[in-house]
Formats: sequence, C-alpha cells, structure tokens
Amino acid sequence: MSFYFWLWAGIAIASVILEIATVSALVSIWFAFGALVAMIIAVFNNTFWIQMVVFLVVSLVLALALRPLTAKLLRGAAIPTNADRLIGMRTTLLEDITSEVGTLKAGGLVWNADSYDGKPVKKGTEVEILAMEGNKLIVKEIK
Repeated sequence: MSFYFWLWAGIAIASVILEIATVSALVSIWFAFGALVAMIIAVFNNTFWIQMVVFLVVSLVLALALRPLTAKLLRGAAIPTNADRLIGMRTTLLEDITSEVGTLKAGGLVWNADSYDGKPVKKGTEVEILAMEGNKLIVKEIK
C-alpha cells in the first residue's frame, strides 16, 4: 500500500472520530466518505492531485445532496406546544398596552402583551396574536 492510501485512511478515521465527537451535527461524515473513495483511487492511481479532486468532489456532493435530508431525519418532526397554537388567535385586551406591556386572555391564561409596532393600544380592543417573545405575546390591533 502506498503512502497516500494510509493518508486517506487516516483522514477517514479522523473524520469518523470527529463525527462521533459532534453527535448528530453531521460535520465531518462527508469527508470520511470522500476519504474512503480517495483511498480506493490511491490503490489504482498514485497521482495525489487526482485523489484530492476525487476527495473534494465526493465530499462536496454528499454534503450538498444528503445533509439537508439527513438533518431533517435526525431532527424529527417539530411538535408545536400549546403556546404555539395562540399565534393567529384573536382576543380582547384586558389592560392597555402603553410604554409598559398590557395583558390579554388567550388559551385560558392571562398573558403579557405588547404591540408589534410599539404604539399604545386601549383596553377592550380586539387584537390578533402575531408572535411570542418569551412569555409575552406580540399583537396587532384589528381595525
């Protein structure tokens, strides 16, 4: 076996170890596969630049083609919480939104509320919930 064969074997092993160290991040597994292909090329061709091009092309193609798919599979389906269901809901303000946050009732709970544009909104106004920021709902007045 040539020096290049062992070089690519070392790169493949190092890439796998790095991938294990960064569990489910999919950082270096692509380089491991590229190194394996380059290692096979090294058995038949002793030209380093050809091996390097094969390594780079295989690694890049795998990363671009498979990373989005595998990342989605590893992440799983996002499960919305009850709070996520509040977005888009319409309700009435219990307290004015001034320079301080107001309050509203949504989903059976009383929440802090702030207007999306920073403008004051009066108590009793109907609003739509646009987003959540921590424990505060961002709302827009319905006209």
